[in-house]
Amino acid sequence: MPTMDDRLRQLRDLKARGKITENEDRRLRALEEARARGEIGELQYRKRRKAIRGQFAARRARARWKSARGWLAIVAVGVLVLVIVAAVVGLGLQANHGKGDGSAAPAYEIAKREDISFGAVVRIVYRVRVDKPLTEAGLRAIAERIIDQETSRNKVNAIGFLFYLPGSDATGIYTAGKADWAPNGDWAKADSVRAGDYSKNRLGGIDLGGP
Repeated sequence: MPTMDDRLRQLRDLKARGKITENEDRRLRALEEARARGEIGELQYRKRRKAIRGQFAARRARARWKSARGWLAIVAVGVLVLVIVAAVVGLGLQANHGKGDGSAAPAYEIAKREDISFGAVVRIVYRVRVDKPLTEAGLRAIAERIIDQETSRNKVNAIGFLFYLPGSDATGIYTAGKADWAPNGDWAKADSVRAGDYSKNRLGGIDLGGP
């Protein structure tokens, strides 16, 4: 059976490891001394020790819960900040739609989307109006944006682009440029892959201006 010295040594160890607080250690030591002096019996000693440990265990649980709630609040604030930042960025991207400044797409309007598929080969042609002559970077930026939109909704083999300057007939020959997004950039190879397999697709056949 452990002696009083053994129990006091155990209390020192618990306190050193941070398992019990200074106040809990003090109350348990006083209980051990009262028992050693014969002021309380074994049964009363056990009840009091259990009550003290239970009281401080409850306090530690409440402290941990408060700490956890604090961390949860911090995480919630962080998530809210991320959501707000994402919303602001999203609004910024929408505001920049069609406002080219180098990396953004120049202003454009889709005049018509034509489905000229055959069999299982899905081919889409976009006729696009622009407000000024395009650079290759501008043409690519518009095409890539439309590609992202189309492929997020449908599985295709190839997408063709015909661009038109203001005042030109968007049902006729292109006047601002053309490009094809197809396997190896070649419209004729649209049937060489399955719809939805874009591993070989790239922009090709780029022509600025009219024919």
